[in-house]
Order: sequence, then C-alpha cells, then structure tokens
Amino acid sequence: MSESQPGVLPAEYVAVLHDLARDPDHADAVRQMVTGLDDAALTEAVAPMPTSWRADDYALFCRDRRVRDAELRRRIAASLDEWIETGGWNWRTGGIDPVDRGRIAEWTGRQFDAELTAWRGH
Repeated sequence: MSESQPGVLPAEYVAVLHDLARDPDHADAVRQMVTGLDDAALTEAVAPMPTSWRADDYALFCRDRRVRDAELRRRIAASLDEWIETGGWNWRTGGIDPVDRGRIAEWTGRQFDAELTAWRGH
C-alpha cells in the first residue's frame, strides 16, 4: 500500500479528490465533503486555498469558507486602518480601545454579510 497523505487517506485517494475538486461538475461537492472532515491538511491538499482574490469575488467567498474568513479579516483590518487615519485613535490611549475594535469588526462583518446576501439574491 502507498504512503498515507493528510489524515489517513492513501496518496492515490488524495490525488483523485484533488482532481475531482478541479472539475466544475464535482468541485463544490468534493470541497464541502473534504471541509466537513475537519482535516486542515487534507483540505489544503485537495483544494488549496487561493493566494489571491478580488474583493468582490462573491462566488469564491460562498464556496470556500477559508477565503471568506480571510477576506473578512482583510476588510476588518482595512476598516481599523481607516478609522485610525480619520482620527479615531489617540496616541494617549495606547492603542485601539477593545470596544471600538469590536464595534468596527461587528459593523464590517454585517456589511460583508449583506453584500453576500445581496449577491446570492441575484
């Protein structure tokens, strides 16, 4: 038997799943199944996370939770930067107040969810 890959699957199985994940007819089902196994190494071997995407790539965000979470983190960081640049942060306070950070992250998340909901509705 061949050497195992991520998890307990033989390398040949991982290769087949990788090929299926690239086939548009099977990609969504394979990605959902692999993600559901909660094995990050297997998920990365079968459906590697993209290294870049557009800020409006809603199809990708809906298809891949890892990308959606990374895009949300990017948007939150950008919102915090904008907030700091527009005078929301005072050097005397020693940083961003956790309440403000939470408020900005929550607002940014709601906006992102609204964009995804609107895109799904079209």
